[in-house]
Amino acid sequence: MRRGTGARAGLSPARREARGDLPMLVVLAVLVAALTALSACAPPLIGRQQDRALRQRIATAQTQGPLLTVGTRLQGLNTALGPANSHEPIGAVLSEVGDQLVGAAAAPLRGSLAVARTGADFAPVRTSVPSTPATAGVDSVVTGLTYRSDAGPHGRLVAGAFPAPL
Repeated sequence: MRRGTGARAGLSPARREARGDLPMLVVLAVLVAALTALSACAPPLIGRQQDRALRQRIATAQTQGPLLTVGTRLQGLNTALGPANSHEPIGAVLSEVGDQLVGAAAAPLRGSLAVARTGADFAPVRTSVPSTPATAGVDSVVTGLTYRSDAGPHGRLVAGAFPAPL
C-alpha cells in the first residue's frame, strides 16, 4: 500500500474533519458573539426607548390638559379672608386663597405649582314666586350660584349680555 503524497497526506483524520466543519464553526462563533452583544446592550437600549416613549406621552398629555389636579374645600371662607360684607370680587378672593395654598407647599414643589382655575359653589336659596298666569302651579324656586374662573370662554348667552365686572 502506498501512502498519499501531497499537502493533505500528512493531516490526521481529525484535522481533515475539522477543516470540513470550519464554515459551520465560524457561523456559530459569530452567532454566539452577536447574541452576547445583544444581551449586553439590549437593556440600556430598551430603557432609553421606554424613557423616550414616556416623555412623548407626557408631552402629548400636557397639551390636552393638566396631568395632576389638586383641589381643596374651604369652609368658612368669609371668616378666613375678611368680613362677609367685603366688596372684594370673588375671583380676587379665590386667587388669593390659591396663592396662599401654593405658598404653603414645600419649596421643591412650590416651583412647579400654579393656580390654573378657581371655583366656588354657594348654598342654594329657596325664593318664593309671586302667583301670575305664567307661574301657575309654581310657588318657589331654588337658585344656586357657582363661580368658575375659567367659565367665560365657555359661556354662551342666547340674549342679552354678561354683567359688567364690579
